[in-house]
Amino acid sequence: MAGAFIVKINDVVSQKLVYNKQSILFMIDTFDKNSEKENKETIKDKLKKVQFILSQNGVQCSDFVFVGSIILEELEIREARDIDVALSPDIYNNLRTFYNLEFLTSGTINFSCQIQSSKDRYGIIGVNDKDLLNNPLLYYEKYGFRFARPELELGKKIFRNREKDRDDIIMLHRYSVQASDWRWDLIPVAPVKSTSSSAIFKPMSLSKKAFHAVKKPKLASEKIFKKILDIVNKTPRALKTKDLTVSTVDVGTLLQWQFDQGQFGRYDTLVRIDTLDKFINTNEQDSLNSNDSLGSLNDKRFIYYKKMQEVRVQRNTLLRFQELAYSIKLKGFHVDRYPLTVDTQGRLIDGSHRLACALALNVDRLPVRFLKHKKGPTNYGREWFETREFPKEYLTRLDSRLYDILLSTGTAFVLIVWPPALPFTNEIEQLIGSRFPIIAQAKEKYIYDFESFVQGVYLSDDIELWKVQKKIFHMRDYPPVVSVFSFLIEKPLYRAKARTESYLSDTVAKLKAELIEKYRDKINGYVYDISVHIGDNPSMNRDIKKIIAKHNVIMKNYKRSVSATKK
Repeated sequence: MAGAFIVKINDVVSQKLVYNKQSILFMIDTFDKNSEKENKETIKDKLKKVQFILSQNGVQCSDFVFVGSIILEELEIREARDIDVALSPDIYNNLRTFYNLEFLTSGTINFSCQIQSSKDRYGIIGVNDKDLLNNPLLYYEKYGFRFARPELELGKKIFRNREKDRDDIIMLHRYSVQASDWRWDLIPVAPVKSTSSSAIFKPMSLSKKAFHAVKKPKLASEKIFKKILDIVNKTPRALKTKDLTVSTVDVGTLLQWQFDQGQFGRYDTLVRIDTLDKFINTNEQDSLNSNDSLGSLNDKRFIYYKKMQEVRVQRNTLLRFQELAYSIKLKGFHVDRYPLTVDTQGRLIDGSHRLACALALNVDRLPVRFLKHKKGPTNYGREWFETREFPKEYLTRLDSRLYDILLSTGTAFVLIVWPPALPFTNEIEQLIGSRFPIIAQAKEKYIYDFESFVQGVYLSDDIELWKVQKKIFHMRDYPPVVSVFSFLIEKPLYRAKARTESYLSDTVAKLKAELIEKYRDKINGYVYDISVHIGDNPSMNRDIKKIIAKHNVIMKNYKRSVSATKK
């Protein structure tokens, strides 16, 4: 082809026109592309060729539907590498009996090197060949031929989960966003077990294969992670572990460990946080000068801190606390230095000042060292301060501070009632309230950008994007209104998640399953998980809280809102 074009170039040169090297290369490239475009086989040509070959074997247009990558080419997603068709069962059996074709053990028929027919291609999503050819909802027509809907192709690729299909999954998902007639209801939530003997693909075991497929950076980190879960759940095996320094622990999980019989046992940490407002929120870098520091010791803000320390340790530690706060503000926390010390049940032994600094600075993860024995720290709950005659007004202020911290750190779990289950909001509220203390709520709040809201809620989850779109699709006919509740679980009972190196509360998982089972039959056109959503752990609770705030959903103190309603 390039040789043919050189003749043209020589003609041009003979006319004494000068071209530089770049111009010539550009012209050659343009000529080649135009030639390729002229010689490129169109999709209509491919389809007619398939029709001709099939007709030679007694297969008419009404006997087959195009499946596979030819669908992607028709949708202008990518070019098909080969062409697949699904045949009616009668025609398939007829070909096996009367025609000399190549049949593979999987049931595939090879009509040529590029044209083949696979049996029950979409069986993994519950669609067999007979259904595909007879149900107009499962195919569309173009160029006088029938094509399987792209939803079927996406579902099949998702559940087979082959490496070579990853790009197709991404491109089909992008196509689904812009397609006005996309139907997520054609894709099931999980693979369908086929009874056909030709079904050779089994559903993936996410609890085993996916978890072990994740490569851990170090074996030691995996062992540490398991021991953390043991300690959180207070299993006997945790009591036998040696002293263990753990890299980091979520601050929300650490606060959950400080609850005992429904009471928060570290009001001394709240006193320290209240005191830190003077230190951390100041912009004066010279706040540690001796004269300023000595003067600040008499600030009314520090009266209760000094009183607490004089009772606890019989000395005033305010100046040292001030120095610690300023150091952390400038340098932050070091993962491998000065860890907090907790017992085998996660209760704080040493490090209340550092914990207070972390909470005041919105630090999400902290270095923690677990002791091998159950030491049993002193309980500095609200009752400890009441018996020592701390003012009621001051303790009420600490209560409010605790409320804000439980929400901001994700210590409190967040439950969202989706639009299909909104009529059952009061029932759900009563069920949760009968088992766990509810601390905040936001009832029947209108979400202006509902699709963005749902996507944001599931962003930190390990759920696939197509499942999120499927949820949005099935909630499209409901008003975009949700209710939100935040509640405490004293014993979340965490376990490792199969698909990630994260963890989820087994208590939450059981509660969610119970709610889904209870209301699934009461929701018209129900599909899995469009009734409620609950955060798995503090990190997810924090992310959900941010999304809620971003969409102007304001959580109100539950006790106050309930009392206001009664009035």
